[in-house]
Amino acid sequence: MYLWKTEKLVEEFRNGGVSQHDSMKYFLFLSLIMFFGYLPTELFPSEYPSDTKRIYIYIEWSIVTVITIAGTYLCYLKNQKATAANFVERFICLSVPVGIRAVLKVVVIMFAVAIIYELMNKGGAIEYLTDLDIWLRRNVLFQVFFYWGIYQGFSAINKVNDGAEQT
Repeated sequence: MYLWKTEKLVEEFRNGGVSQHDSMKYFLFLSLIMFFGYLPTELFPSEYPSDTKRIYIYIEWSIVTVITIAGTYLCYLKNQKATAANFVERFICLSVPVGIRAVLKVVVIMFAVAIIYELMNKGGAIEYLTDLDIWLRRNVLFQVFFYWGIYQGFSAINKVNDGAEQT
């Protein structure tokens, strides 16, 4: 994996030497860079949360990091069982519809719980929807839905390929 020498990477592409495994590593590295680039805005907000809320933030980011690494790698392994080709292309393309569905699932769940919360505690929905702890759980829930959806997409590709090979 080249982090600085673009020329060597270009040369490997020309010679067909960049494997799907190498592509997955670049993709995972880029995902983590984007993730950790956003991290300081959460860990060091303009308004400082209490120590308890800060601990929740650290826990959430640790969980999201583990889900990102494990999710990407499990999706890669699932793709390997299919044609072992085009992992990054498939992952990026699947990310659009899966990401939209994951956001909608999280929003529906949050509003459903807020309505239940409102019915149980008169006037409690606003407090529920603005609670930092709830938003932290929302991020983790989104990650789980997202990577599960991508994994299911690779599973569906496997089923198509298995069916094509059997006929």
